[in-house]
Amino acid sequence: MGNLMLLILLLFPSLFVYSDSVGKALDSNIQYMEQLNNQANLNVNLLFSPLDRVNFIHYSDGELRRILLADASEKSSIERFEDDTYLRNALNHAFRNDSFVVRGGIVNQYGDAYCSVVADTEEYGEYVEGILEEISWEEDPYEAYFTGVHEEVIQQSSKHVVTMVQRLYYFGTYVGTLCVDVSYTRITSQFDSTYTEDSISFLCVLGEDGSLLYNSSYSGLSTSVLGEEGNLACLREKSGELLSGAGSREISIEGSRYLLTAVRNGKTGWVLVQYAPLDTLNQVVFQGIQNLIVVFAVVLVLAVLFSIFMSRQIIKPLQRMIAGMRLTGEGHLDPVSIPKHMRKTEVGALMEYYNTMVHRINQGIDTTLLYELNNKRMELKMLQYQINPHFLYNTLNTISALAEIENVPQIMEITDNLSQLLRYNVMENSVVPVADEIHFARNYLQIQNVRFPGRFQTEIRIPPDVEECYMLKFLLQPVVENCFSHGLCDKRTGAQVCITGRREGEELFLSVYDNGVGMQPEECAEWNRRLQEGEDRTQANDSIGLVNVNARIRSFYGGAYGVRLESSPGEFTRVTLHLRALEKRQDLLDREEPKGLL
Repeated sequence: MGNLMLLILLLFPSLFVYSDSVGKALDSNIQYMEQLNNQANLNVNLLFSPLDRVNFIHYSDGELRRILLADASEKSSIERFEDDTYLRNALNHAFRNDSFVVRGGIVNQYGDAYCSVVADTEEYGEYVEGILEEISWEEDPYEAYFTGVHEEVIQQSSKHVVTMVQRLYYFGTYVGTLCVDVSYTRITSQFDSTYTEDSISFLCVLGEDGSLLYNSSYSGLSTSVLGEEGNLACLREKSGELLSGAGSREISIEGSRYLLTAVRNGKTGWVLVQYAPLDTLNQVVFQGIQNLIVVFAVVLVLAVLFSIFMSRQIIKPLQRMIAGMRLTGEGHLDPVSIPKHMRKTEVGALMEYYNTMVHRINQGIDTTLLYELNNKRMELKMLQYQINPHFLYNTLNTISALAEIENVPQIMEITDNLSQLLRYNVMENSVVPVADEIHFARNYLQIQNVRFPGRFQTEIRIPPDVEECYMLKFLLQPVVENCFSHGLCDKRTGAQVCITGRREGEELFLSVYDNGVGMQPEECAEWNRRLQEGEDRTQANDSIGLVNVNARIRSFYGGAYGVRLESSPGEFTRVTLHLRALEKRQDLLDREEPKGLL
């Protein structure tokens, strides 16, 4: 019953769709006819385009130009014969690739006629003069003129031709008049090849003088009927309205209605008219709509049968999948079973995607649990090896006091520096002034100086505006330690360590320089890549190494900040910390580093 109601409801909009489709089909046919007209217009331009080259033949041939500018009556018979031969060969050479041209010639200002056909040379001058009598060159003396179709005897054979006439100038000087006869039979054959008995529309061509030059031979409207004065006048009038952008596209000839499109060819002045019987168009449109209705009805019936079949095949599996989703919402992540006959269907694919999603969620949960378990194990292991910092601090103070009693200043100095470093390290605040960080880096350098007296020189250049900034704690000491662990490990004398800083607006840069072994360019580039990509600290070999420092900086300041290396083998290594300058007035508590990063 529901499908029947759906069919009835679809009948009403179908009437509207039908009327709208008729209008759209007519518009589509008009566009198709305009495309055919444009193609025919292009064919006409291509047909006569070789003649454009002939119009400039006298520019490239000085001998030909000399012949045309001279009066043949002042020449001897031998000179006249040689000139005729030369000019005839030049014309035949110019027309050799154009199969549409049957004859061509030039008449100069003295009335001397030169023709590409030897047999027609004597009468050619009178022939051209007869054509020129009907032409006025006042509007545009450089424009080409095309005659209507006329019959001429060429090479002792009667031919129907269209003649193009154009005046030739050489830098403003009149040279002569070019006259080219084009085969009308070849032109009609060119047009006829586009249209067949099955064509919906047909072509007729009106000359510049309004004469009927061509009409499709397969058209139901014969040339004799269309060429009658009344019908031809009506066609000229209607075409003129279409070319001016006004008027209706319909025309009535001999009691039949036709749909028209028109275009004017810019080269010849011909009007190309495409016309189609409206009865044929309506019949084609109705046949198309009728076929569409049949197809629509068949599709509707098949859709109803298919929907009944699919509803029985899909509803039950879907209910099973929905039940599984409800269990998933309650925390049970179990895949659903897929029946064999459903595995290659869309619903089966949907269920397969659901099972894949459940598998990935379960895998993610397992991974998260394993990660948390490993973290707990690591924390437990760290607690097992942890020494009470206050106990160690008090012990170092005791050692320092004994060293003072025993008068061993080196032990007292190294224990004092170490106890300060320990107390600095266990401070709860993660953000400290840059001056404090520099101070405790200096403590570390003093410890190294006690260990290796006279082995290295240190230099610290930190401007006051940098010392007043705040930064993340315990970033410099690991970098300075790397200088001794890697850069200066093999350097016994002349070692140098330099710590510098600068501020550029909101950006803070701290650099640690050593003149140690340096690194190869490939190794330095690899380190910068790892640091730029933010390599996980768990992948580093040393927990307080560069990777760890870089990870703390990126975690605290953001991905735009971090560590950058510069090095030259056997010369130096410079490690630069790119930080954000933190002022005292800033809310440092909001930027406090999460516990566990130190």
